[in-house]
Amino acid sequence: MRRRPKLIALTVLAASAALAQVGSKTLQVTDPAEIKSLTRLNERMDALSKQVMICIEKKLAQPEKCFCNYPLELAALQKEHRAVLRSFPSWSNRTVSWIDSASGSPVGHAIAIANLGPQLASCSSK
Repeated sequence: MRRRPKLIALTVLAASAALAQVGSKTLQVTDPAEIKSLTRLNERMDALSKQVMICIEKKLAQPEKCFCNYPLELAALQKEHRAVLRSFPSWSNRTVSWIDSASGSPVGHAIAIANLGPQLASCSSK
């Protein structure tokens, strides 16, 4: 059975960012300024995820390390992650969710801020 690259890319980059830590509670964000910050972070995650999918499809690296092959996108995501933590330090150990209705249809999103930082730092530690 052929593996689905999109699923792998999402698993590699975002799985830990989408799952809450055991015992943590999800914070539902409704403030438009907070949603804007989360949307920017999510857009950076999506941009890197697209590159990761290409890496996986072309077998340029082990799937769990593909995101390390894109230092510009990784740096942009790390920068956005730091900006979110500076603006909203109470989110550092939380999963944050929000509803985005910009497209006309409500779409739910969630990011485990606590899990994202260590995952992004793993490229520099190897």
